[in-house]
Amino acid sequence: MNKSNKQKSLSYRQLVFCNEYLANGGNCLQAMLTAGYKEKYAYHHNTKMLENVGIKVYLEAKRAQIEQKTEQIAVMNKADCINRFVDIANRAKEKSDLSNENRAIDNVGRIIGAYAEDNAQKVQSVTDIIAIMQQVERD
Repeated sequence: MNKSNKQKSLSYRQLVFCNEYLANGGNCLQAMLTAGYKEKYAYHHNTKMLENVGIKVYLEAKRAQIEQKTEQIAVMNKADCINRFVDIANRAKEKSDLSNENRAIDNVGRIIGAYAEDNAQKVQSVTDIIAIMQQVERD
């Protein structure tokens, strides 16, 4: 096996560096200091840390995980909000409370992007709206 195909595992200190780097928003020097590197070494080698292939691979994988989880949370929160407002609208409808029913329906419309404000808000397609509502029904 040649060296380019063999992925070197990261040391504990490198793992701590990577996690601190992601947690602090990309401050390489601070991440090195937090990971336990000596100050002088950290000042002179902080840019080289990000050139390490193992560190690059680890950071890219972690960023992908974070992005995926963030998207899942956003979809979950969106579905939860829609579900709650649909419940509110149904309860208001049962009580003939048109004001609160309309308000709840209006909020669902805002969540799914049915209203375009200053042409900056993305209006979702009917397919996206149906998919969101199906997800709410499953949950």
